[in-house]
Amino acid sequence: MSSLNSQCFEPPPRLPGQKIEEYCESFQINAEAGNIREWTLPIECVGFVRRYTTGPRYLQDLSFMADQATKHAQSIKVRDDGRDSWVFDVDETLLSNVAYFAKHNYGASKFNQTDFSIWIEKGKATAIVPMRTLYHKLIKAKWTVYLMSQQRNESQRAITEKNLRDVGYRRWKKLFLSAPRRLNVVEDINTAGNSKWYGEIKSSGGRIQATVGDNWDTDFDPNPFPGSMAFKSPNAMYNMA
Repeated sequence: MSSLNSQCFEPPPRLPGQKIEEYCESFQINAEAGNIREWTLPIECVGFVRRYTTGPRYLQDLSFMADQATKHAQSIKVRDDGRDSWVFDVDETLLSNVAYFAKHNYGASKFNQTDFSIWIEKGKATAIVPMRTLYHKLIKAKWTVYLMSQQRNESQRAITEKNLRDVGYRRWKKLFLSAPRRLNVVEDINTAGNSKWYGEIKSSGGRIQATVGDNWDTDFDPNPFPGSMAFKSPNAMYNMA
């Protein structure tokens, strides 16, 4: 899939003698670090991303990140006022859409919002197991959990909540969703980012101690609480810029 945006930057070409696997690994590292703006997966990297996303390495990377997030949570004494908050993005953080993107060149094909909306309405996204384990630990430790999604809109609330519950997520405080988008109209889905939603949590007294998301451009608090952490879950398929 392309970046979920109408404008993408071309990646640099492969260096002379550079193997495809090496090139794609460099692309992935720089994409994950946020060094490439509005990227589209190069077509020659489809095989690399397929092997990464469906093989053991993806879950190993997620487990590593979830372990660090767990340690951060355990380092904080959760107060009894219900204000110590943790924010999760939904897609490619709590829910996996790999089954959808496997049919679209693992992100190298042009993104079609209508097709993706049809996939969402099926409610078949699966749980990302290391994230679900982290989520359950936080709920058990009495954290207040918020969910956010720029990719899903209010008309998809019922199916999104059902999908989340069906795969084991419950007891979140609030799920923030974007406004419905107009069909066949190119819109910048990151016009306001999640700033408004983070502001709402803070205005209600929430102390956002951590955020977990898969896109640097859209998922993280622009004005973080002192000492808070941003945990980046791997997403080799797309960038929602």
